[in-house]
Amino acid sequence: MGLKVTFCILNYYEDWLVCRAISQVYKYVDEILIGDCSKGKDLLKDFIEGLDKCHIVPDPGYDAEGDNFNWSEWRNYVQSFASKDWILWQDPDEIYPLAFLKELKKLLRDVKVEAIGLIRIAYETRTRVIERNKENKIRIWKNLPHIRWRSRIHESPVGFKDYEIWEVEYSHDVNWLPSFGQRIYKLLKQEERGNLLERLKKADPARRKRAQ
Repeated sequence: MGLKVTFCILNYYEDWLVCRAISQVYKYVDEILIGDCSKGKDLLKDFIEGLDKCHIVPDPGYDAEGDNFNWSEWRNYVQSFASKDWILWQDPDEIYPLAFLKELKKLLRDVKVEAIGLIRIAYETRTRVIERNKENKIRIWKNLPHIRWRSRIHESPVGFKDYEIWEVEYSHDVNWLPSFGQRIYKLLKQEERGNLLERLKKADPARRKRAQ
């Protein structure tokens, strides 16, 4: 059997962004774990219904709106459910290149280090780069108990013995920052939601069969 990848993502009133991320990575990972601390979950639940790879982890009862909410604690909780060889993490307002996702497992076959960084770039729109500061972010690591998130805010993974940076640039799409997540959810049109669901049905033969 080849290596397998768990995809982790958080949702805090960013249902639309989380659905977008899932639709992009779905065919290229083996397990999808979602930490959901938002109150409105209809869109996300509808989107992943019947998809065996997708799991909303059990609610730990965290108060994400509290002043002392610890984002690393939440991330570590979600990660603790991972069952595959590697973890690929994505924030909802990030977008990975499709070509990179297609080659991810092939690229991981010969990796000797415990963690991998990618190069994050900020975008104002889909086409205009407003920040190109070559910010390295650890986004992939082996599923090992000593690799965990640290810091209450501006959290980052730590504990890996070694790492390497891949020359893969991905988007931090500032038009979709978390503060807009709740507005996007409320303004989402039914036909847009249907288009995303249809795309995912095409990606998953079992779901496509059920939809017929």
